[in-house]
Amino acid sequence: MYEIKRSSGFGSLVEVVLFLTAIAFFLMVVTTILVVRTFVKYHTSHKSLWLALAGCVGSCFAAGLVYKLTQFQGSFSIVALGIVWLLLNCLIVELKERETLMRPNIDLMDEVLRKPWDWGSETPLQETEQDQLAA
Repeated sequence: MYEIKRSSGFGSLVEVVLFLTAIAFFLMVVTTILVVRTFVKYHTSHKSLWLALAGCVGSCFAAGLVYKLTQFQGSFSIVALGIVWLLLNCLIVELKERETLMRPNIDLMDEVLRKPWDWGSETPLQETEQDQLAA
């Protein structure tokens, strides 16, 4: 049998870094698609999307300004908060407007008054009630 020997642990470190980079790239693409799809569908009906986008862009500017003035590297966590706010808002709008497992929008009056009633299906029930009364 063949045996693969590695000379150092550096190769495995590179593999882990490449794997994590691939996962990060995949997540970035998926979140970008979510934001774009949500804005294309619901940009007119939900003002909260625009507020979240403004908050995300504003947090980017705020983090840059704080970094420029104070050289504080932790200021970029503000950007993460803005991005999370935008993603949560898009996810909530998408879930709110999802139409899976919902009945079509039907008027109740049309459903009850203009639907033919099938009275023939209740005859077995009437016969069993008559049998119970006779007994």
